Amino acid sequence: MKKLLAILLCAAIVMGLAGCGSFEDVLASAIDYAESNTAQYNKILEDAGIVHASPVFGDNIFSYASVDEEGNVFCADYVCKIDVVTSWAETSYIPVEGYTEDQIWELKRALRVELDYLDLLACCSMRFNRAGNYLKVTCVFTDVNKEENYDAIYKAGLSSENATISMKASEDILLADGCVKK
Repeated sequence: MKKLLAILLCAAIVMGLAGCGSFEDVLASAIDYAESNTAQYNKILEDAGIVHASPVFGDNIFSYASVDEEGNVFCADYVCKIDVVTSWAETSYIPVEGYTEDQIWELKRALRVELDYLDLLACCSMRFNRAGNYLKVTCVFTDVNKEENYDAIYKAGLSSENATISMKASEDILLADGCVKK
């Protein structure tokens, strides 16, 4: 089930998130984020026929997208204050054109089993729905700058440090994994 493995990109990217340490360290350092490539970001979505809207809201939103060789589209949207991530969402669009309703149901069931541990986090909610020729899987993480939530994310093995999550470190990981910044 290659499509199932593709959606696990979601979890692989999350697992690489790095903490940013103390808030004082963040304030004391200059942060150089990557340049946006909005045209390429939009092209990924347009070529797939996807209209993606960020499921998280705030003043400073960073958005990224990628597509793999099987047509799976991955979108990540982050809200941050200074360099501290306050919430983020990961949305995977899995092509299901030509699938029967039973095959889609089975894919959804398998994904729920694989990603069930995320639903156990109080700061995470998951949604599954159809979007055209895609099964859309969205994981939304909220209030991740609060100690109880970044502690839970760390204990679940989704962050390399028991600290707030750095937007810069997250961006570096996303770009290294082939995502394009909006």
